Amino acid sequence: MTAFGKVTTRLYIWNGSSWDAYLINGFGNWAPANNQFGNSNDLPIAANAAIFVNRETEVSGPEGIIAAPLPYDLLSE
Repeated sequence: MTAFGKVTTRLYIWNGSSWDAYLINGFGNWAPANNQFGNSNDLPIAANAAIFVNRETEVSGPEGIIAAPLPYDLLSE
């Protein structure tokens, strides 16, 4: 929990056929999303592995609005 609300971070690692999801469990460990009592802190990640991180934050009011103009025109060629 942060001062602004709940923050959930998921780490996705490509295993060659699908994405394995990991999150930080209630014990402060990285765990498989389907086993929140697990501990994957020492899981090796290959140097050429495909990964991405998804951070979701719950906020309310003006803190929850992020608006930024695109640096290009979607209608131009």
